[in-house]
Amino acid sequence: MKTLKTFTLGLLALFSLTILACEKDVGGCTDPQSLSFNPDATMDDGSCVYAGCTDPASENYNPQANVDDGSCQYKGCTDVMATNYDPDASIDDGNCTYERDQFTGAYAGDEVCVENGVETRYTWNMIISPGSSTDVSEVIIENLGDFGVTMIGKVNGNELTYSFDQDGLVIFGNGMLAGNQITFKYIAALPAFRISLTCTGVATRQ
Repeated sequence: MKTLKTFTLGLLALFSLTILACEKDVGGCTDPQSLSFNPDATMDDGSCVYAGCTDPASENYNPQANVDDGSCQYKGCTDVMATNYDPDASIDDGNCTYERDQFTGAYAGDEVCVENGVETRYTWNMIISPGSSTDVSEVIIENLGDFGVTMIGKVNGNELTYSFDQDGLVIFGNGMLAGNQITFKYIAALPAFRISLTCTGVATRQ
């Protein structure tokens, strides 16, 4: 009888240890900060899920994240009007470039103007700078043809068009950029004095 009792107690003890062992071996994610946290888990099985940016090239890369949540942010040009617009960029880096930028600089002009069939050669200095408006195709032209006036130009690819109408002086024309030179042609007129010049030449960036 004593032997049976001892055997029964042994079985109960073994069963209890088995239950305790099972309770200790509940696998799952034990990190409350994880999306897959299991409050019943007693042993971390490496299944924790963390959402975040998983791209090391991004500005907000999260080395702990193992599930990309689409929050990655990238620096670049965010202006669709720029020549270097980056559709993946979400943070503007201030380095956008525009077609007008290729025209900016100081130039030495060399031209021939015709008035009443008489040709005269002129040389002058000109400055082209980015426009101050929100129009990214706009440039400011100072001293085209040595007239001492400032006018607005519009850039379209490699072409520059410009016009001026003030104080009786009218100027309009265009130019094509190739390398560091603008080949241009314009008409300058003083209608009140019946004066009209047709000028062609080249402006070379210095």
